[in-house]
Amino acid sequence: MVIGKFTNSFCIPIVPLPDGNGPMSRLLTTLLFYRSGYVIGKYISLESKIAKNKGLYYDTLEKCQQGWHENQEDVTPFIKYLLQIVFAAYRDFEERVDIVGDKLPALGVVRRAVYGKLGKFTKSDIMEMCPTFGKRL
Repeated sequence: MVIGKFTNSFCIPIVPLPDGNGPMSRLLTTLLFYRSGYVIGKYISLESKIAKNKGLYYDTLEKCQQGWHENQEDVTPFIKYLLQIVFAAYRDFEERVDIVGDKLPALGVVRRAVYGKLGKFTKSDIMEMCPTFGKRL
């Protein structure tokens, strides 16, 4: 569906977000997953998982568009990419459930989250990994 204003034979698209239509397409993807029974998007943000490595997202989209003009595009890389995102979201959800189920003290919960993080991390990363603490960190 193209939303825009038609001028002569050209369509000027209306892009509601400063980041283009990408956020809207990712929101619709989450909705499609939800309607298909994959409700992980209610608990883990698929958008934030994609945003953490936007370069890979755009590289995958570009790869899928090769051969589009010749009607020979291959969407397999994008499907594999989305399945990896969903799998990672389920894994994150499972870790969160384990943390809640273990009834660890607050320091233990934070330590477990930090040990599972590769490279540098920020306070907001810890808040995302330990949502039960909210702004108290």
